[in-house]
Amino acid sequence: MAALLVVPLLLLAACSSDEDRSGSGSGTTDDSASGEADATDGSDEASMAFPGTEWATTTPEAAGMAVEPLDELAEGIAENSQCLTVVRNGEVVYDQAWTGDTETDGEAFSATKSMTSTLVGIAQAEGLLSIDDRVSEYVPEWIGTESEDVTVRNLLANDSGRHWDFQTDYASMAIGADDKTAFAIGLDQQFPIGEHWEYNNSAIQVLEQVLEVATGDDVAEYAQRRLFGPTGMTSEISHDQAGNTLAFMGAQVSCHDLARFGHLFLNEGRWDGEQVVPAEWVAEATSPSQAMNLDYGFLWWLYPEGALVGDPDAPTPPAAYAALGLGGQVVLVVPEDGLVITRMGPASQNGAGQGALVGDLLSLSHQAVAEAG
Repeated sequence: MAALLVVPLLLLAACSSDEDRSGSGSGTTDDSASGEADATDGSDEASMAFPGTEWATTTPEAAGMAVEPLDELAEGIAENSQCLTVVRNGEVVYDQAWTGDTETDGEAFSATKSMTSTLVGIAQAEGLLSIDDRVSEYVPEWIGTESEDVTVRNLLANDSGRHWDFQTDYASMAIGADDKTAFAIGLDQQFPIGEHWEYNNSAIQVLEQVLEVATGDDVAEYAQRRLFGPTGMTSEISHDQAGNTLAFMGAQVSCHDLARFGHLFLNEGRWDGEQVVPAEWVAEATSPSQAMNLDYGFLWWLYPEGALVGDPDAPTPPAAYAALGLGGQVVLVVPEDGLVITRMGPASQNGAGQGALVGDLLSLSHQAVAEAG
């Protein structure tokens, strides 16, 4: 299974990759892509294009962006990156690949979590579950235990209080366990519910059983029907050796498909007139989910205005949010600028490196908008 054939040391670094955030390219215009995007700020759907089988493309200048900051961005990440895609108002304005191309699939690692969160939101909209349900309604093994009152919301917010230590979460569950869902369910309660925040891969993997029981479907197949299919994504989510869909990692996806996912959220869950995800869910998932870590929503990372500043003389970046994964896999959404920026790469970008990467993506893309006036 490709998702698990990864150097163990890199996988073990995934937690810090997500937590410690502190040449120009242009493709060819595809006539099958729907709509034409205006070079205006913001995410008003009237000015948005939506891709058909391929993205429509334009130049940075036509989209209201200066090319020099984008060239600087590409040059700065070229050595360790697979691809970079910048989309404004639904058109690709900058597209660069150093390994394969911008449609070559790779492991998204923890960026998958934001997709899992979205599937929960879709299932709730269908009336199949509520995030305020107790997880024990879907995981009967927790009935009569200290975890009986953990809610789906707690799993999404990472304040469930379920057991976490580095060895257990990464070596024993993420790498070692054949049945990752059963392993995660079998862990104990470590902290009172809602009183401790921890980036907990095992707790998030429990969402696999919640979704499967609620929807009656394999979670990867549910993703194909309700998320990937409607947005034209050709991605897949891997399974563990026991056949469980991976919820904490596992999406096999390209820069272009990550951009589709981000574009869906930029447009408040709408895709070319279809409400794929409720707008209310998009707003809630990309807002602080608890008081212990205000930079975390429902499996999305949050960046308030000015949170990441590269050059202090450059324009202050607006608020943004991101799906992040080990190795610097990024889906960055900047609503004020109408931007979605995606980056994939095989090289590790952990700790301060991850934060610097996201800071560069946000600061330089915003600078490109500001310089164009």
